[in-house]
Amino acid sequence: MRKQDASIAGLLRFLKSQRMTLSAVGANKELIHNLNELRLYLETLSSEELGKIFSPRPEVKQRSSPANVPVSKSKLDFSTLSRMELNEIKPLIDDPETDKDTLRKIAVARFGEPRGSAAKYSRNELRVRISGYISNESGHASIKRLAKPAKDSE
Repeated sequence: MRKQDASIAGLLRFLKSQRMTLSAVGANKELIHNLNELRLYLETLSSEELGKIFSPRPEVKQRSSPANVPVSKSKLDFSTLSRMELNEIKPLIDDPETDKDTLRKIAVARFGEPRGSAAKYSRNELRVRISGYISNESGHASIKRLAKPAKDSE
């Protein structure tokens, strides 16, 4: 089994365990249902299809430009935004000069916020939402670094 296949198998086991945990604590039934549907859908995909979805993001070390160089707001197209690292996004949301349109583009391209939802938020609400996304992604990255590969007991 390839390393990526093992990682995806671990993700599927994690989704199943989260569904069971959420059920046990009485979480929102629609959330539990959607999480289960996602897991079931992912299980139907081939390794190749899963590989396309979960292709590794490039590490900051592999980038040709230093991370501490500010990104020009005029060069923020969808493709650029979707690949930005958290340490590149944070200064943009903290900058009082960053306009609502730029924040909306960041929310949609980088974090998958629906366009309609992003359009109705104020600039400050977008800042708060993006900060939440950054916090969540940072937390997930920390958990990933700390987690040890689970041994299959099957």
